[in-house]
Amino acid sequence: MYNRIDIFDFDETIIHHLPVSIAKNIYFKKYNMSWPYTNWWEVPASLDPSLGMSVNLDTLYLAHQSQDNKNVMTVIMTGRVSKLKNQVRNILTILDLNPNILLLSPDGFTFPFKMNVLKYFIKKYPGIPIRMYEDKIRFAEKYVNILKYNNVLDNVFLVSPTKTKTMPCHIFDDPPPTTAGFVPRINNNLFTLIKNNDMLDLPKGNIEKYESVRSAALREFVEETNLTPHLPNYKAKFRIGNTILFPCMIKGSPRIHRNTKSLKLEHKGYITINPIIAESLMIPYLRSAAVAFYKGII
Repeated sequence: MYNRIDIFDFDETIIHHLPVSIAKNIYFKKYNMSWPYTNWWEVPASLDPSLGMSVNLDTLYLAHQSQDNKNVMTVIMTGRVSKLKNQVRNILTILDLNPNILLLSPDGFTFPFKMNVLKYFIKKYPGIPIRMYEDKIRFAEKYVNILKYNNVLDNVFLVSPTKTKTMPCHIFDDPPPTTAGFVPRINNNLFTLIKNNDMLDLPKGNIEKYESVRSAALREFVEETNLTPHLPNYKAKFRIGNTILFPCMIKGSPRIHRNTKSLKLEHKGYITINPIIAESLMIPYLRSAAVAFYKGII
């Protein structure tokens, strides 16, 4: 039995699109023809990643956490019409998302469809808290009301293109980052550490008191590789949970770090690996880093 239901919107929550006019212009340049359809959201071509699609890494991380928790039912619910289910499923597969339930609208009328689904879950799973992720504030406010009324509100998160915030039902500030590090690359491959449990990790570690995010990332990189990051890009930082990561290159031969207190080796070695393969071998909460690397975000 589940102890929580997590419901994620799809468009502008998990993935983001360029403005339709710009995407249509990309389509014209790619195919040398104007957009041949009368609408946008109901045609398969609108889900072509090459037309400017990007990923919200914060929400992707939360969705991975949700689906990895066996006590949580993970639902992805979108106003996209049912005939686009295969296209939506393909994108989710690329992102390593396999929800318990994937729901698409039968008619394209998003809000009535989603409210009916909520009512169904409230009735079928009485008393089970529901957590939602949504980009439209007018929808999110209605979700808060119906979940509160039925006493099943866990939280409703309002998603923006840059970060995920909560609705006023549960107000809290974004927690400060606690971990910092780098996502190193060698050519088109991802440089990773091999942990003692054989999982792949990145050179990162805890941010010490009075230490800046950048200095912590640099210190941890040096400690774990005996190198300094080559061509680090501090402007391109991105966040996964409470971890801040910066892209960089590797130059030189790394050396395994030994813990200064226990004197034990913290990892077995290093490997340069294709990010698609690395994703399945990485520590679960860092999967998003491999996805971002593969998608060219970092």
